[in-house]
Amino acid sequence: MLQFLDSIESEVYALTKFESFLSFNNLRTVFFYANNETTSELHAAQGARRSLLSDSAAWTSQTLNLPGYCESQSDIHYCDIESANFSPSTWPSDLVPVCDFAHPDKATGMIKLANTHVRANLYLLNVNHGVTDGYGYFEFFNCWADQTRAMVAGVPAETTRFCFDRSAIRQYLPNERLPLEDTLFRAYTRKLLIADKLVGLPPNTRGKLLSYIERKTPNRGHLFRISRDKLDDLRSQVLACMPPGSRVSSNDLLTAIGSKRRAKAKNPGWLSRLTKAKARIEGEHCVSVACDLRGRLGMTDMNYFGNPALDPITPQTLADTVGQIRDTLSNVTPPYIGSFIDLLESDDFSTGALIATMMKYKLVTITTNMSQARMYNADFGSGVQAFSTSHPTYPAANFLILPSPPPSKDFLVNFTTSASEMKSILKNEFWSDFASLVY
Repeated sequence: MLQFLDSIESEVYALTKFESFLSFNNLRTVFFYANNETTSELHAAQGARRSLLSDSAAWTSQTLNLPGYCESQSDIHYCDIESANFSPSTWPSDLVPVCDFAHPDKATGMIKLANTHVRANLYLLNVNHGVTDGYGYFEFFNCWADQTRAMVAGVPAETTRFCFDRSAIRQYLPNERLPLEDTLFRAYTRKLLIADKLVGLPPNTRGKLLSYIERKTPNRGHLFRISRDKLDDLRSQVLACMPPGSRVSSNDLLTAIGSKRRAKAKNPGWLSRLTKAKARIEGEHCVSVACDLRGRLGMTDMNYFGNPALDPITPQTLADTVGQIRDTLSNVTPPYIGSFIDLLESDDFSTGALIATMMKYKLVTITTNMSQARMYNADFGSGVQAFSTSHPTYPAANFLILPSPPPSKDFLVNFTTSASEMKSILKNEFWSDFASLVY
């Protein structure tokens, strides 16, 4: 164990909001192995624990939240499971010790980043989705198998390096950008009170709640087989209904089949069942398709293991935003202002529309620049102001820019937001380096 601990190369990667969302869920797969006449039933389990620790050295952090490992025997024979087409009804009852949702471990009270269960010829690997995506999940399992095989054979195992640094993705991104569809943008920015409350819960509490809801509103799953011949035949029929030269992949077709089938048997999700609330737009059917970006970016050889990258605050990201603001303000010409005044004075304008529009967005930031205001010119007979500022909780603007007392050329900024957001702002490394706290 000490050798393993010494082998850990500890690095810290910030948990993004996207990964925080993914961390709700577990990636779980059960792997079945047929009996091998040349080895005992426990052939792979002999070095599994030792190799798992060795494999984990590539991705375990200094917190030492080591993968949970369980090894046990079973009186259920592999042939019985195979003859039942691997139906879960034939699995050992304790094979899957974790829930669909990330849930605190009974022994440690922590949410384990990974759990494994080796039961004779059955392997279960559970990995928190916040750690890796589906590709990385299976790469880890394959690496674990390679390490085990090498240790049992008494030969050195090939060293595999994995990359978790999401900034590496940006090395493969082109300079060109395309606008996102409005549907996608709204899907990732829409706010819902109960969802905000849920993501704001401590991870352990959230896991217990989601597991409780899961028990109260259980899902049901079945495994189906679709023959290649039938799929190809259907593909030909579909292509006949499309413009010449169209291409339909198997993924395209299977996804369409699944979504259409689901629409036919539509049922409110667990959140709707919990709240008894109906969606505002009942006619829409959202279909989310997971897409592996590695091949599309030409980064398959670097063993990137994490989740998608999110923009940090950098000069480049700021430049993108600045350009948008500059373009918008450049459009404010006299003719444009005239049209705006006409609108404000027309019957089409509604004050309530402003509130409705603001409520449509995930986040609204109102800025006002008062840096050119004459805030240090009022002399009542004993000199001008020594300091001028707004009330800290200024409701008309989140970001109020003010001048500093002369002769300083600095700016003051009054930042108004919620207590939780402010807590995050004060801890933000970029903001802390860029701005100093006055009060």
